[in-house]
Amino acid sequence: MKNKVIVFRVDASPFIGSGHVMRCLNLAEMFREQQGKVYFLCRDYPRNLSAEIISRDFEVLLLDFDKKEEYLVQTVSDDYKQWLWVTQDQDALESMDIIKKFEISVDLLILDHYALDSDWEKKCRAITRRILVIDDLANRLHNCDYLLDQNYFSNMADRYLGKVNSDCKLLLGPSYFLFSNSLLYQAKNIRQRTELKRIFVFFGGADSKDFTSKILPLIKDFPLLEFHIVVGAVNPNFLKIKNSIKDKNCKLYYNINYMHELINDCDFGICAGGVNTYERMLLRLPGIVYATAENQLETCNALADNNYIFFCTEFDLDYLRNKLREFSVVDNYQRFILSLNEFPFTNMSVLSEVAL
Repeated sequence: MKNKVIVFRVDASPFIGSGHVMRCLNLAEMFREQQGKVYFLCRDYPRNLSAEIISRDFEVLLLDFDKKEEYLVQTVSDDYKQWLWVTQDQDALESMDIIKKFEISVDLLILDHYALDSDWEKKCRAITRRILVIDDLANRLHNCDYLLDQNYFSNMADRYLGKVNSDCKLLLGPSYFLFSNSLLYQAKNIRQRTELKRIFVFFGGADSKDFTSKILPLIKDFPLLEFHIVVGAVNPNFLKIKNSIKDKNCKLYYNINYMHELINDCDFGICAGGVNTYERMLLRLPGIVYATAENQLETCNALADNNYIFFCTEFDLDYLRNKLREFSVVDNYQRFILSLNEFPFTNMSVLSEVAL
């Protein structure tokens, strides 16, 4: 990978969330460790996480976006095409133009975007030797050399049949999960949990349905428990949440860089079913998982069917309150931990599968 050039095309915003950028950052760190040169190509949406990317010493190339006020008042939608706000053709042309402008010779173009598909990929082959797509929807066609889907599904081997070109190499399942170095460090130092004291609450970087606010009323009912609530950088409700917290047994964190250390220090999670689910599973944090987006349902159900997570399909505050009371009893908490199967993570390197 030495001296190879890798460009990520990925976005973040209050509607897209932060998970795409965060998993790309983990992969970017791996390339950098192999002395690859990494760029991020992002559209200039509000809260696009470019500052976070730059803080990690990666270069960001921004695609123009001049409709920020209109963007922030749009209705949250699972229609992924609406996330882009330009046509695929325009996005591809602008992406190629900026690559040419800075005279970047691309060895690997990595695309992580639900709104882009084979039309974009075919056009952008003109500026790169190889294309790697990161996806987990399996709902559209791709034209790429590699496709990475790090999520767990009951039908992993069949999901992309007829959706990729015949010579595409598929990298499927959590064996290829893009764990960060900080997470792997914590995984070597997992603390033994004996009773319920500290609750970790995280509903993703955006929490577009504001699950975090829905949790707050029950905190006063558990004065002996500590609630550690994490809010991501693209969450538009941070100030509302901050002003709503009155309980002394609740601590609020904003866009922290020690998430995995905090997970390891807690005894129970109340969380979303996104990328962070696998991180909590690796650190053996028991808890209750909710799907905060349509695309989380399939993988959450698959994990729950194999008893890897405790998944609630609907948010019910009374049910959650009763569960916390139940697990506050040490014997019940221990039985709950033992009832969950340990996910059989194996560490397969994405980099070893990609030939440049």
